[in-house]
Amino acid sequence: VNSVKNNYKPVAVSLHLNESPPDVIFLIGHQRFYCKLRKGGFFMLEKGTSAPSFSVKGHNGDDISLADFKGKKVVLWFYPKADTPGCTMEGKGFRDDYEKFTQKNTVILGVSLDNESDNKAFAEKFDFPYPLLCDVNQEIALAYEAVKGPEDKYASRITYVIDEDGNILEAISQVDTKTHSGDLCSRL
Repeated sequence: VNSVKNNYKPVAVSLHLNESPPDVIFLIGHQRFYCKLRKGGFFMLEKGTSAPSFSVKGHNGDDISLADFKGKKVVLWFYPKADTPGCTMEGKGFRDDYEKFTQKNTVILGVSLDNESDNKAFAEKFDFPYPLLCDVNQEIALAYEAVKGPEDKYASRITYVIDEDGNILEAISQVDTKTHSGDLCSRL
């Protein structure tokens, strides 16, 4: 089981195999995280549960925390590697739909394990108007199950939508890079 923020280890794990997909409940510190098993053995945080807090550097060197966006929806999209074809297509979709998301009181945050300089070059090359989070220590990726463990070099291509109160509204494990942004925006 992965460690999460502040290297807490789960003190209790409950697996409910009679569900489809199976439910898994982690008790970490005083917080419960409800997850669903997804393809490839990964878990995703369960809809309705509290989104794990985080604070990391953005591509411009600024500190960005989930708490900064309380009162807004947050689209947290994980991508494997800056400036690669699929990540570029997905990022451009969010760029092109950025104003529509803004009108729906929704913030876009891209997350990868890339460093600030790689993400800054990626954001500038494609004029991304939203922050790219530099999760070089895998703080967010581990907490949101975008990596299986600290040995992973790339985040999975998954997305979470977090509601105005900081709860998981949607967990998306299957992403079509061409249509993801538009599909998601139309549902909000």
